Amino acid sequence: MKLKNFLYKIEAKETLADGEARVSLVLLPDCPIYEAHFPGQPITPGVCIIQMVKEMAEGFVGQELSIPLLKNAKFLQVITPNGLILSALFHIAKSENDTYKIKAEIIDDKVTYAKLSLQATCA
Repeated sequence: MKLKNFLYKIEAKETLADGEARVSLVLLPDCPIYEAHFPGQPITPGVCIIQMVKEMAEGFVGQELSIPLLKNAKFLQVITPNGLILSALFHIAKSENDTYKIKAEIIDDKVTYAKLSLQATCA
């Protein structure tokens, strides 16, 4: 299931130098996921954060990806759908056999919410 335009909306994206990229996004508080996770105090599930990172990375590499290896996932702060614009910072390096090493951080101007390091392959 794609989460773009269901759980989050991309406000802007830019490709920077040397495999670096940035996406500005906002979470959509009316998403049904937040009704179950958790009523009255919605938080973004970790699995959804991983899926969001995968989908945003696909936008930079131009093809669908699968994640055979999640090397590291640190969820440092709760991410709530509070209307703030978040940034996803990426470092994407292509390896052999259409494999990508992806590092991503979800931040705002004051807080780092999540750091992920994963390996992705073309689906």
